[in-house]
Amino acid sequence: MRTKKSLAAWLAGLAAVSLFTACSGDDPETPTPDGTQQVETGAPADPGDTNPPPVEGEEGEPQTFEGEVSTETITANMMEMQIPTGLRIPEDALVTQALPTSIMIADADETAVVEMVNASAAEAGYEVFAEIPGGKVFVGHGNAVLFTAYPNAQLITWGPESMKDVLAQG
Repeated sequence: MRTKKSLAAWLAGLAAVSLFTACSGDDPETPTPDGTQQVETGAPADPGDTNPPPVEGEEGEPQTFEGEVSTETITANMMEMQIPTGLRIPEDALVTQALPTSIMIADADETAVVEMVNASAAEAGYEVFAEIPGGKVFVGHGNAVLFTAYPNAQLITWGPESMKDVLAQG
């Protein structure tokens, strides 16, 4: 239960920060073009850290997610960003923030984003691991990808495939 609340709080915080950044007029951060990265959420939180906070295991110990993610560089809204290998978003999507493990989009109508993410995931060989309110969790290429879409707020966030159960809790 604590895991679900921690992830939900982290996702809500990420959405709030992303929307605030989009409205502030600041240039969004551009991730490094590195195609593979190690993600470990058991490390102490750093103010500049884009990883989710540690998720507590059954005995109160931080849960570590092992594995590497597979990403590639795309361009959308005139920004270069990392995205899980094979996934696509429309080139004209209103990307408000792109971080090393997430992309926030603020399209008023989410339909084009939903259609492209779902079609590209299927074409790239991702499997739907779970359907959650407002989205899905995909697994493939060593990644677990949480995709949620609502009007004015679409979020793609990812980590190693070992995170799939936590991401599926929505």
